[in-house]
Amino acid sequence: MRTVLGLLELVFYVCSILALSAGVTYLVVKISPMKTAKRQPDKT
Repeated sequence: MRTVLGLLELVFYVCSILALSAGVTYLVVKISPMKTAKRQPDKT
């Protein structure tokens, strides 16, 4: 029983780290300014 609880704690720990990193990545992408391509004049 003790081994099962340890395994569940490990799975919970890994999932929480993945969720935290996904959240931080999402926030960085949303907060950081986007660099848009400048429009070049048409040569027509």
